[in-house]
Amino acid sequence: MIGSAMRALRLAAAGLVVAALPWGDLLALDRDKAPSQFVLDVWGLEDGLPQITVHAVARTRDGFLWVGTQEGLVRFDGAAFQ
Repeated sequence: MIGSAMRALRLAAAGLVVAALPWGDLLALDRDKAPSQFVLDVWGLEDGLPQITVHAVARTRDGFLWVGTQEGLVRFDGAAFQ
């Protein structure tokens, strides 16, 4: 159970990273760097995410990410969920 929860959390975090970056920035990544040279941050329950099962992610024009979970909708400002 814990292993599947961690996989779900990592998948949600990866989705947040992809959703947060403009596509132009993705094309500008340095192809000479190994994946291990890039920074990976994971945000979760301790950062205010109410539940680790994420059903939807949207980015608004003001730069916030809105994350829909089984426990409700939260706003992510780049540091914490509210």
